[in-house]
Amino acid sequence: MGKSHVMFIGKIADILAKAGHEIVLFQPIIDDNITTTGTKLARVIERKRDFVIDFSFDDLQEDVWSNITTTGTKLARVIERKRDFVIDFSFDDLQEDVWSFEEPSFSKLTSMVGRLRSVQTKSCKNQINDKTLMDQLKSENFTMSIGEPFDACYYGVLERLGINTYISALAGSGMTAAFGGLFGLPSTPSFLPGMFAGMPPLGYIDRAKNLFGHIMMQYWFPANFINPLNEVLRPVLGHDFEIMHKIAESSLIFVNADEHLDYPQPTSHKFVNIGGMSMSKPKPLEKKYEEIMNSSRKGVILVSFGSVAQSSKMPEVLKKKFLETFAQFPDITFLWKYEKDEDNIAHGYDNVITGNWLPQTDLLAHPKMLAFISHGGANSVMEASYAGVPLIGIPLMADQFRNAIMAQYRKIATIVQKKEILEGKLTEAIKKITTDERFGGGGSHDSWLLPGQHKWMIGGRFIPWGAHREGFVQMYLDSDLNFSIYAWI
Repeated sequence: MGKSHVMFIGKIADILAKAGHEIVLFQPIIDDNITTTGTKLARVIERKRDFVIDFSFDDLQEDVWSNITTTGTKLARVIERKRDFVIDFSFDDLQEDVWSFEEPSFSKLTSMVGRLRSVQTKSCKNQINDKTLMDQLKSENFTMSIGEPFDACYYGVLERLGINTYISALAGSGMTAAFGGLFGLPSTPSFLPGMFAGMPPLGYIDRAKNLFGHIMMQYWFPANFINPLNEVLRPVLGHDFEIMHKIAESSLIFVNADEHLDYPQPTSHKFVNIGGMSMSKPKPLEKKYEEIMNSSRKGVILVSFGSVAQSSKMPEVLKKKFLETFAQFPDITFLWKYEKDEDNIAHGYDNVITGNWLPQTDLLAHPKMLAFISHGGANSVMEASYAGVPLIGIPLMADQFRNAIMAQYRKIATIVQKKEILEGKLTEAIKKITTDERFGGGGSHDSWLLPGQHKWMIGGRFIPWGAHREGFVQMYLDSDLNFSIYAWI
């Protein structure tokens, strides 16, 4: 799992623990760089990797095992399973790869899925056959569970422990038509954009691309990534065990999305949007940041690409282009999350200030914040949207493309593709975002999401469900409709 996934589940654990529930966090460990679980109040059970991975992850486009130093939770007990096999790849290579100008391809996707499938099946087989671990978990007498489908072995563990009341929590942004199909929602690729589709309304070409992506995600991806886990689970759980059925039997689905930001789409009573749940309440800025904000003549633009796409790993030609672009706006201060202070990259650029860590939520809440240049991560898009700060999205991988297009669809963002930075498109985007009245014209503006409410109170949406855990049942949707019935065929 990537850091954002860990933070998402950890935050859920903390909120429920604060509400008075006894929370245990179990985490199988794949990445040796995961040194904590992110919880402050949780009890931890862990299981290390116990097999060797003999391949390189250089070509992976997805944030699978980034440099994670926290699990996102502070209050829950954590049960963590450490990785007990060797991974012989470099995280530096992975971080550099996201900045590559090479176009993603089907062959790369196939290679990535095969490698991740190898890791997950080995890890899952060892987990489910670890009698000591299973007995330890069984002794906890869990009444309900919350986990993420990203590692579908979770559903095998539920079956082994006899836990029939459980919630699936989706850390990625929104609910695509393909993923919704896992939980029984009718597929609607004709109008609901998928992971890599364009902005609605979709034209014929975009619909064709969307249909292809839908088929990939709903059929090819599970067949190659989820179903193989059945083969390692069935010898223990019985030959009738089926992960896809177990996923569909989730009592509820927590979705890291905000209905005011996401695309309009069919839904059901099983889906609970908790987007922004991991946001912290903005705090007053430290003195040095307050001085930076107030000393800027026109305002400040925040630049950050998350934890995987580190700015320090950019090609030198791209770093230079960023700096040359920033220099064209001397009245604007650019506050850039850049991980290596020793590079002294901003030397000679008076309006560029770097830091290896920045208080993103607090900075976005400041009235002199003009815009946010971002990779389009789900949480970053929601934080900016709630703060009322327009985005310049530079999507790099995975759901970031959908997130950026979704923000553009809501007229709170403009998009610059990675290659377009070298063509001067970033300069045009900054001019547009700081002068166009649709984006606030460089002035102060209010939140675009849930006026008068606070996203950090979103826990109130799912705490009541935890309180009524004894009453949960495996709630299928009202009707099991195939395509022919749904389409009147």
